[in-house]
Amino acid sequence: MPDKQAQWQKLFDCMLGYQAVWVIDVGLKTGLLQAIAGREPVSESQLAEQLAFDPRYLAVWCRAAYAFEIVEWDAAAGYRLASHLRELLLDPADPRFLGGRLQFYAALYEDFKAFPSYLKSGGSWARSEHDPWLLEALGNMTKPDAAMILGAVLPQAPATLARLESGGHILDVGAGAGYAVIQY
Repeated sequence: MPDKQAQWQKLFDCMLGYQAVWVIDVGLKTGLLQAIAGREPVSESQLAEQLAFDPRYLAVWCRAAYAFEIVEWDAAAGYRLASHLRELLLDPADPRFLGGRLQFYAALYEDFKAFPSYLKSGGSWARSEHDPWLLEALGNMTKPDAAMILGAVLPQAPATLARLESGGHILDVGAGAGYAVIQY
């Protein structure tokens, strides 16, 4: 059984993870991560000018992203995206892409806000009635799934792969935004 300190640390880590997800979500929504993803470091003032952002709020975001090791910082040169995060957060073709999943989890705020009332009523809330950002995030979350299935799963199922290659059919019923069907 974990002791009180271990449980405290677990809860504290959950809070930090929650904050990091929101810092990443803001970076994705505003284009900050894309702007920092260049090969050369960029300063806060360059970013503020390039994106027409308030320098004070931009500095807060940059420092939070640095604290969560999303960006690296060099006093003389500025910020750059931390190693491998370009692929992991910005490249849906990468099988380990997490940018869409992080967007989706941040977009679930509406569901978490509504859940107490649905817990009592047993009602439901159609995805089509949610903020459009949730639906976009859901699509971005599922984009890498088809590439992963084609590259990693199907080769391990040679009989299924042979059936598909010889004219077999795939039925996709409400399994996402249609990216998989297009890929297949």
